[in-house]
Amino acid sequence: MIYSNEESEHTNMEYKKRFDSLSFAIILLDLDGKIKLSNIHFNKLFDIDFNDYYMKNLISILSLSKITNIQIEDIIKETKNTSIFGPKNIEIKFNNNPKFFTIFGSQIKIKNELFIQLIFEENQRKDSFNFTQQTVLGILILQENKIKYVNNRFCDLIEYNMEEIKSWNLEELKRIFFKGHLIFILEQIKKKQKGIKDNINCFQVKYVKKTKQTFWVENIIETINYEENPAVLISVLDITKEKEAENLIIEENKRLKDLDIIRKNFLDRASHELKTPLTSVYGASQLLRQIINKNYKDQKKYFKELVDIINEGSEKLTKLISNLLDISRLESTKLKLEKTNTDIINLIENCISEVNYLIKKRNHTIIKELPEKFNISIDKSRIERVITNLLINAINYTPSGGIIKVKFRKFEKNIEISVIDSGIGISEEDLKKMFNKFVHIEKPDDEYDIKLDGTGLGLYISKEIIELHKGKIYAESKGLKKGSSFKFELPIN
Repeated sequence: MIYSNEESEHTNMEYKKRFDSLSFAIILLDLDGKIKLSNIHFNKLFDIDFNDYYMKNLISILSLSKITNIQIEDIIKETKNTSIFGPKNIEIKFNNNPKFFTIFGSQIKIKNELFIQLIFEENQRKDSFNFTQQTVLGILILQENKIKYVNNRFCDLIEYNMEEIKSWNLEELKRIFFKGHLIFILEQIKKKQKGIKDNINCFQVKYVKKTKQTFWVENIIETINYEENPAVLISVLDITKEKEAENLIIEENKRLKDLDIIRKNFLDRASHELKTPLTSVYGASQLLRQIINKNYKDQKKYFKELVDIINEGSEKLTKLISNLLDISRLESTKLKLEKTNTDIINLIENCISEVNYLIKKRNHTIIKELPEKFNISIDKSRIERVITNLLINAINYTPSGGIIKVKFRKFEKNIEISVIDSGIGISEEDLKKMFNKFVHIEKPDDEYDIKLDGTGLGLYISKEIIELHKGKIYAESKGLKKGSSFKFELPIN
């Protein structure tokens, strides 16, 4: 395979099909001579499936004589150094039966990565040169601004016949170069005809067919000796399909980015618009509760149920909107830390006090392993939110009568805060996605008296906040029904 990632799978298959359809053996190597892709003819030639030896050195796989190995090694080195090499005729012995091959080496670029392409064609005679008429590469030799050699593939690409093109000079050749790339291509041709070397040997440009249709090529241009005089060797590979696919991906990515900006802006605005009325509803429900407790003692139970519903619902919505606002800011990089020198032990104690009513309601025992004091530079309100999230998470996922432990440890360069519970635990599969957005963990049995009604955003936001502090957060569990621990680390400096 050329690439191992999923995005390039289609490209790999396209090149494999193209190479398999050729009548000669071809193999692609990286610039160190390691195998990337081979076609069926190359595999048959050596009776080995070289695709099974991905990223192995070609020379180490070939079972040939030392002389032949050295020759092929020299071809690879020469192609790497000069972009294009050959043709070269070599003799390869199979079971003491000599066969003659013409070998041509060239560099090609696929997805902005350079490869060495070696083409092997079996010949009846040692001096054969017929493969250049079949190769996937279009080949043209220009000397003193006149075409000295052109192969059929080059003619096919530009849709001119051999008779039309073989007598052209450089002025007539200009018609096949796209106007926007013409000056650059001519500059390279003039340099190479004079034997001037630079680092520009392989580049992507547009050519123009006889029908005025444009197409993309990988253009390899190099100075060679032709009939004892300097000449320019131009090799082209049609990459139109790959370029179209690349442009399609770029356009699709741009469209997705535009949609993402629209989504974030909507999320940000909608959250702000909802926050104001909800704050009013939440505040009014709390005030109403106080009034009922004072003045309507006889009907307190009836009113209290209704107010509790309003209060609980508005509280959940307020938290959800706050979470959505934070996500919007995080994703648009608008969330900025406001660090101050803070006693983090005091902050932990305050967080525990805030959720103490929940701890009592669930009949949990809380154990603290904390020093008296430790100062650190943090965004106090953000870290407070992380600690509170982890505490509420432990309370919610631990059945009544459970134990929750809060620990602090100091190391040389960082501190670690742990919230450990005796709750329902986390499966190995769920551990991998704990800090993703909108993740909900199912309880293992209905027997547990736990209510899992969170938004699935708390741990995701906690992770983002900790990472903004250059720290890390993670979860550990020995499995279901075995409790869990959530830990985060913060750098001291």
